[in-house]
Amino acid sequence: MFEKLLCCPKCQGELRKTAAAFTCKNCQKKYPIVSGVPIFLLENDDKQTSAQKEIFDTNYQGINTYKLEHWQKSFFKRTLESFGLKKGADNKKGIYLDIGSGGNGYQVIEMAKLGIPSVGIDISLTGILQAKKFAQSQGVGVMTYFIVADANYLPFKKEIFTYASCIMVLEHLETDDLCAGEIDRVLAQAGVAYISVPNTYFRIWPFLWPLYIWWDKKLGHVRHYSENSLIALMTYSGGLELSRVFYTVHLIKFIQLAFSFYTQNKSLWWFFEAIDWKLRNFR
Repeated sequence: MFEKLLCCPKCQGELRKTAAAFTCKNCQKKYPIVSGVPIFLLENDDKQTSAQKEIFDTNYQGINTYKLEHWQKSFFKRTLESFGLKKGADNKKGIYLDIGSGGNGYQVIEMAKLGIPSVGIDISLTGILQAKKFAQSQGVGVMTYFIVADANYLPFKKEIFTYASCIMVLEHLETDDLCAGEIDRVLAQAGVAYISVPNTYFRIWPFLWPLYIWWDKKLGHVRHYSENSLIALMTYSGGLELSRVFYTVHLIKFIQLAFSFYTQNKSLWWFFEAIDWKLRNFR
């Protein structure tokens, strides 16, 4: 089922599969398959992309068990709300794409548990192999498909995904407009995309700026976004229309994260999360 969604990321041509690789019937570009994972990367990496590969290959190596952290549960809850989906409900069927699924692949795995076929991509082979392993251990191996690919050159046909998420990815890209255009290309006409990016510094308390500057350098962030700049990016790059904007970087979020370093109290973490959830429409 999933392989029918694929096309050449270089020219969008049809693919021919062998045990070792996919080959484009149009441009003859070959894409290897490693441990069952297709690698759809082009030889045009910029310095930023190469640096990001190294960072995330290293970060993903330490993930050995599938366990959702509180912040991951929060992101998935907000993803479901954006898509109009609910746990335990008879959700509208479709196909889901998560851009940036390396590591534990929780967005893809949890969506598959709701009965929705789900695809995850990442530039890190290490992270994707782990995500695939976790999907199998969680009993959703047949409902999921993991690919190594560049967010700027997605190996998928036009207008095939009902849902798409791009969580904490755009800020890592040298050319975020290419990724935005690709999301628009692969999303169905009535599809919904959930995009999460770091807030502009001018909406963050100034005394927190040094912490964010340190974090940006550590992870290789290229930029932050205002609501207007994000809307302009989506409008410029394709036909995506704004449905809703909500915020999560309030002072209460910083307090919540600070407490998490000193206590593992689950109730306390979700107490602050409930406050932040109420403030999500804060302007």
